[in-house]
Amino acid sequence: SIASWAVVQHHHRLRSPQAVPLVQANSQPRVAPGVASMEISGHWPIRVPGTIVGSPMVADFNGQSVIIVASLGMLQRGGWGYNELYPQHDPAARVYAFQLDGTPVDPFPVTLLTADQHRAAATQDYPDGWSSTPTIVQTKTGPLILIANPYGPNKKLRGISIINSKGDVQTVGKPLAQPDQSTNLAVGQIDRYGTLGVFGGKTACGIDGRALPNWPAKVMPGGFSSAIGDVN
Repeated sequence: SIASWAVVQHHHRLRSPQAVPLVQANSQPRVAPGVASMEISGHWPIRVPGTIVGSPMVADFNGQSVIIVASLGMLQRGGWGYNELYPQHDPAARVYAFQLDGTPVDPFPVTLLTADQHRAAATQDYPDGWSSTPTIVQTKTGPLILIANPYGPNKKLRGISIINSKGDVQTVGKPLAQPDQSTNLAVGQIDRYGTLGVFGGKTACGIDGRALPNWPAKVMPGGFSSAIGDVN
């Protein structure tokens, strides 16, 4: 996949292949002894307490390659994405960060939707529909992880989360950000001053979570993701 290619390319650029133990084809996912408390062991392959949504992405945390993974414990057994290998899954929505050797990065994971909030949305449309791929932005103050939020009860959590490498989460909602929970966010420079904007269905804001200067109020309809390119 493209995500796997990105991981391999980034890995070879920053570290020698010998730095990470090879995974045998018949290797079984490792689960920490404290799996009931959702602890995760290092070393690949790793089983997170839920289903990985979207695609893994690679970030640079102070010169160290880190793999970012979003996970959601599915409520509908037998439905799309339900993790049959891990029936004691965690219904919460979390964003994880792992070093290339599989060691969890402190203070991750961060929680975007609690287990109780997810259960409260069980009877609504698409309670397990979160599938946003994290978007990684490198800034002068460090990397940022941007992702569309899972809806939560009555879609009250609809918006985006901006997460820094310290695990701090900034939530941006209406009127600046109301993407579908499956939206992949795009980031691009919108002026000659280097201002970065975040875009998606029903979403247009700065990477600081504020309104974009001199940007029209109209945004793209919901249900869409954006792509950004230089045309002149």
